[in-house]
Amino acid sequence: MNIIAKVAAPLLVISACTPTADSVTHSGFQTPSSTGAIATSLTNSRRGSDFNASGDGYAYAVGSGSNGNFYGYAGIVPTTAVSAPLTAGRATFNGRYELARITDITLSGQFLFGTSSLASGGLSLTADFDARTLTGGNALLSVDGVFVGSNLTGSVNYLGLNGALTGLVGSTGAVGAFHGDSGTDIYAGGFIVGTP
Repeated sequence: MNIIAKVAAPLLVISACTPTADSVTHSGFQTPSSTGAIATSLTNSRRGSDFNASGDGYAYAVGSGSNGNFYGYAGIVPTTAVSAPLTAGRATFNGRYELARITDITLSGQFLFGTSSLASGGLSLTADFDARTLTGGNALLSVDGVFVGSNLTGSVNYLGLNGALTGLVGSTGAVGAFHGDSGTDIYAGGFIVGTP
């Protein structure tokens, strides 16, 4: 049986400060520490990281900031390295993703409310070394990336919400980090995929 997603128990998140700016959600890329920690101070946060046997990995976090807004950050661990991509052909990479999210965000008076959760699951991506693309995913998460050298950029879509993608692609695998937000939802996460 192939598990598409595993979801951790949700947690109600409340931010007690008066939210600022037009949007109450903000997401972006941030370089984590070599141990997989996102340095940004967030309260009521959900955090995670994943590494392969070579120490390549990513980290992510979502939570409320000091100004009352919700934030999500993800990034590739700086020591992550991949082999050079092939110059031609295709490869199928299998692995898993993890992410944290805050959903159903609402503003009531001076309080923001949302439900945070963790999710993870398997995914399959195809690296087309002729077209320099990395695409695929599963029923919940889709990846649409391009790479120059080993550097990956592009987009993801998780449960209908578009997000941004960064990472590295090599001949035997890829490591990616992603984030996305709307006025009512925010997520941040990553993936590690490779050949068997």
